[in-house]
Amino acid sequence: VARELFRLPKDFPPIPRLACPNGETTLETLRGLGGRDHNPTFRALGLSASCSIFASQSEAPPLTYFQGGYSCDDLSFRALLVTFLKKCCEESKVNGLLQEILSIGEKHELTTSSYAEKAGHTQNPTLSGYMLQIFVRKNIAAKYAYASQPMGTPIGSSIEAYLDKTPQANGQARVLFHPPTFLNEEKVRLFHYCSRPLQSCTATSVKASRGSLVEQLRKAIKPHLRDQKELV
Repeated sequence: VARELFRLPKDFPPIPRLACPNGETTLETLRGLGGRDHNPTFRALGLSASCSIFASQSEAPPLTYFQGGYSCDDLSFRALLVTFLKKCCEESKVNGLLQEILSIGEKHELTTSSYAEKAGHTQNPTLSGYMLQIFVRKNIAAKYAYASQPMGTPIGSSIEAYLDKTPQANGQARVLFHPPTFLNEEKVRLFHYCSRPLQSCTATSVKASRGSLVEQLRKAIKPHLRDQKELV
């Protein structure tokens, strides 16, 4: 959906948030919810992050969880997807499109059990981890990220001061994901990694590859997608 709306290249990394924060939502809003990063208001715009790929002092060290992935189980992923599709498409088309998306996921050996209405869908493959690596220019980092303890509890120092304390970036942070900023390559660079080799392959002709997945999802979703102006 993000690639279609923003005319992004087929190999562009996934965009974890599409909603733009309103004028009252800033990093301070997220800091105010610190310690409650499972709060829906926090999750709507905030990301939990490790400060580097080598960070070990975080809830989910990247090198520990990359192969198997790391996720929460205190929310309904199916409900999130349905709500999202209702905003993007005609409501009468949502159930059929949802089943088509799940079918495409299964064909590409992805887990769909969290999105299924009933049991019986495929489970996680052995290698099911994904990583989104985010580089933010240092001169704007403090506007979009703060250093934190588990659950998003803020640490008093600025993100720059926190990261400069040790030779390599460690620990964790919370990020305000603002799409117009994070899609601007002069300010932010995004990179995406998959632990399963096929999900790193962008060739559309290769069975169960990421390229094939993206192509089939675009074909399924594009006919039902509302005009971009209606979604802004």
